[in-house]
Amino acid sequence: MQGPAPISSSFSGQDPSYSSRFRIALVEAAKAGAIMFGLAFPILAWRTDLNFSNELFLRSRWPAVLAAALAAFVIRFIVAAYPRRAAKTVKAKAEAPPRALAMAARLAGGAGIAALIAFPLVMLAAFGPAGAQKWIDNFGVQILLYVLLGWGLN
Repeated sequence: MQGPAPISSSFSGQDPSYSSRFRIALVEAAKAGAIMFGLAFPILAWRTDLNFSNELFLRSRWPAVLAAALAAFVIRFIVAAYPRRAAKTVKAKAEAPPRALAMAARLAGGAGIAALIAFPLVMLAAFGPAGAQKWIDNFGVQILLYVLLGWGLN
């Protein structure tokens, strides 16, 4: 009496690299889903709302957390399981920017730093300590966040 046939390491007769790629894709997708769950937990799981007595209360939103984790799992699985073939790239010769453009970029950077330093002082002189608080806190912090975001996206 013979036992059951051995289980093949490949799916439907395909090469073993498909099986290992599928397994790696599952592991990567599980990691991405777990990371998304951990990051989305404090932000999406609880929402603060006001009731009619003007009191804060927490409302749970677990379906949103699970949907975000599932979306991260599915997207990472698709990206890892079905990689795109690398397109042949033509190496372009790097050209130096024109000298005037390089000088303008250098001056613009300096002007931006000067404006960043001068902004709180100008607002303080224009509106006084009480009026400048709004401009410095709200708009100054917003400008700084956009600058940091721009640096991160570069």
